[in-house]
Amino acid sequence: MAPLSLTAERVRGILDAVDEPGIVSMACDVVNLRTPTGAELEMARYLRTAWESMGLRVEWQEVEDQRPNVIATWRGAGGGKRLMFNGHMDTSNTGHEAFLSGIGYKPHAVVKNGMIYGLGIYNMKGALVCYTHG
Repeated sequence: MAPLSLTAERVRGILDAVDEPGIVSMACDVVNLRTPTGAELEMARYLRTAWESMGLRVEWQEVEDQRPNVIATWRGAGGGKRLMFNGHMDTSNTGHEAFLSGIGYKPHAVVKNGMIYGLGIYNMKGALVCYTHG
């Protein structure tokens, strides 16, 4: 199969399909959830709700008490290749550490100059949002 060429028309179509307000809204929502390691439950609930509302099949996998995995599947027609996105829902820090200062290290989303700041957005929370809106 020949690779698709990236024409100006195709680029415009891709950009037109991006739901920027939806991405920003979801990114702010997940940053505002406090999810240090061991406290991912609210993030899991949020993702389950988002994915179910998209019509995906969602599995809840209780790995440890209050620390589930959430698995969403979008069934295709069959016979094609499979693609898997995955990521963690926790943040390395709580946001209360004295050595963390500034808007980018708190569990409070800030949108400034076209950027989203907040704990976890630069790590997997941002990726999980992009997977959802991909």
